[in-house]
Amino acid sequence: MPARPLKYRAFISYRRKDAGTQARWLRRRLLNFRLPKEVLDDLPEDRRVDAERRVAYFLDTSYQSANEDFWASNIEPALKDSEYLIVLSSPSALETRPDGSENWVAREIASFLAVHGEAEGRKRIIVALTPKGSTEVFPGSLNQLSGNWDWADLRDNPGWRLFAPRIAKRLDDAFLKIAARLFEIPQQLLPVLYREEARQRRVRHACHRGRIDCRCRLSASGVAAPGIGRAGQQVSPASGQWRPGRGFANRAAGQGPIGYSGCQRGTAPGRSRHR
Repeated sequence: MPARPLKYRAFISYRRKDAGTQARWLRRRLLNFRLPKEVLDDLPEDRRVDAERRVAYFLDTSYQSANEDFWASNIEPALKDSEYLIVLSSPSALETRPDGSENWVAREIASFLAVHGEAEGRKRIIVALTPKGSTEVFPGSLNQLSGNWDWADLRDNPGWRLFAPRIAKRLDDAFLKIAARLFEIPQQLLPVLYREEARQRRVRHACHRGRIDCRCRLSASGVAAPGIGRAGQQVSPASGQWRPGRGFANRAAGQGPIGYSGCQRGTAPGRSRHR
């Protein structure tokens, strides 16, 4: 551990073009994550104190043009003050910018390695795949740094985790893989972590099914379901079956008032020219 606790537990490196949804979902999950008491009790005292402290996760959501001033005043200081670098490997993260220069994911990887050194930096980089992400080619210098990245699988759409238990389990497993690295959880405590997450997942799905049943009954009777508009629910006149619309999927992903992880803290992110 660093002598002085760094400001950020992790810096999330991504391209907004095709990984923005996963980046925002991951940051929300990390901000809301707490280790189970059973795990905390078995950690060494220094690790327990570190795990219980409130931490931040850097995610660039600014609307800025790609210039060196922004890099020097915002990106580089955050990389220097981050314990880990989480790289979201997406198809666009493998591309160069229109002028042929490196994209910012590649630059962030190089800068993080320059700060921590290649050997230590390699240990502190976590790779996560996003939809259509390659399992063989990775952004920046990652392929030269190692030929075997133990990546986390975030290739499913977080918006459907409440509707598909299998997707929810895959995403939860991928998230816990990242969290276990960030909090340096010993191997023998991982089953406890996964067991507690499975319990919480069952509770979430039970609550969600209850809300769906209530809305379906209200919709079938011609009464508007509270909190959901036309974009959030669709009921087939022929079958009376409920199916989620795009608006509800967005809220389930945490992008609206009904998301499991709540609304994103701070202001809503804008588009970024350099991402």
